[in-house]
Amino acid sequence: MDYIYKFFVAFGQLALEMAPWLFLGFIFAGLFKAWFPDKWADKYLSKPTFSSVIWASVLGVPLPLCSCGVLPMAVSLHKKGASKGAINSFLISTPQTGVDNIMATYSLLGLPFAIARPIIAFVSGIFGGAVMNLFTRNDPKPVFVNEISCADNSSTQKKSIWSALEYGFTDLFKEMYGWLLVGLALAAVLNIVLPDDLSLLFEQYPGADMFLALLISIPMYICATGSIPIALVLLLKGFSPGAAIVLLMAGPATNIAGIVLLSKTISTKFATLYVVTIMLASLFFGFVANLIFSNASFIKMMGHQVACIHGENSANLFQWGALAVLTGLVIYFVYVSVSQKIAPYLRKNSNLPLATYRYKVTGMTCKNCAKKIDTRLWQERRVTKVNLIFEKQILEVETSLPSAQISEMIEKIGYGCSLIVKGFSYVAK
Repeated sequence: MDYIYKFFVAFGQLALEMAPWLFLGFIFAGLFKAWFPDKWADKYLSKPTFSSVIWASVLGVPLPLCSCGVLPMAVSLHKKGASKGAINSFLISTPQTGVDNIMATYSLLGLPFAIARPIIAFVSGIFGGAVMNLFTRNDPKPVFVNEISCADNSSTQKKSIWSALEYGFTDLFKEMYGWLLVGLALAAVLNIVLPDDLSLLFEQYPGADMFLALLISIPMYICATGSIPIALVLLLKGFSPGAAIVLLMAGPATNIAGIVLLSKTISTKFATLYVVTIMLASLFFGFVANLIFSNASFIKMMGHQVACIHGENSANLFQWGALAVLTGLVIYFVYVSVSQKIAPYLRKNSNLPLATYRYKVTGMTCKNCAKKIDTRLWQERRVTKVNLIFEKQILEVETSLPSAQISEMIEKIGYGCSLIVKGFSYVAK
């Protein structure tokens, strides 16, 4: 019972300390997304030059995308003819940091890490891109593909405060909250199980903790924000600042699924160079951090953050308010996710007649459109099955609602919707 109590205390203290900065981070990430034209990325990254590598890193650092979120964009850039160096620069710099987690980094790791993370992401992105260009300059150029995306039409992009908040606290939060909870839980577990005197062990084997952190980070997926509490606990348990840097770089930037995807969609050579450049860059910056700071001196600078994890700080009203809002969002999205999974089974206990409808949806030109429609439909409890084929602009819905009501729902979020086929009706048993 004592371990369980310690786990929830550590988990709660970390969550409480991060909450206000996460709250502000989601707002700024939404504003950045709403006002940043997507076509700029294509314009500045789609050239096989060193300048495209620099631009890729410049654009990647503030973007609020994790390693999974950045992969579709990277593959899309590849299909549009972007240089492999620019793609690698973008892949390395983007997941490491963003406007959504710089403040969260400050909340737990202090000002040095908050400043260092975007700088390291920028420089490592340029390094990775330059190395990639060097080793792939004689590779055949990719075939340019004209992909249609609703995001490419800047005239239809909403640029309002509401659209910014909607992105920050729905799309981005829904993508991140699961991994953030994993990161907080893992940090709380490590705080309990790791001994406090690991620094004595690592003094005998300098640099061993960085290689250990790298070995853990490469296959594991953890978002840039979720890695922050883990890095804090490792520092408090005796790992060097360099090991924390390695974790914060390699953890968000790589994972097994992403490596396999890049190998299949671009090339095995590209995926290999991608991993190697991240490893070299993270170890280099880790050694630099250790030359500048010792673990003891760094912990001394982090007095506020150390007090946080030991529960010695009193929280203010804004912290509690931000934590309440974020907790409410977590509960809501968990409820929505569970509801979507169990909806087909709940119909067995319903006497409402079900029907299957097929619609033609005009304006559904990309996966983001399909996701938006899917999310809206699953908000209705009487929808039990949704199948979207955005390539053919086809929507199939199994529901007890009238077909006209489904059409009206889709039209209200900005798409045309016309009934093609009405399937069979029956009463579920």
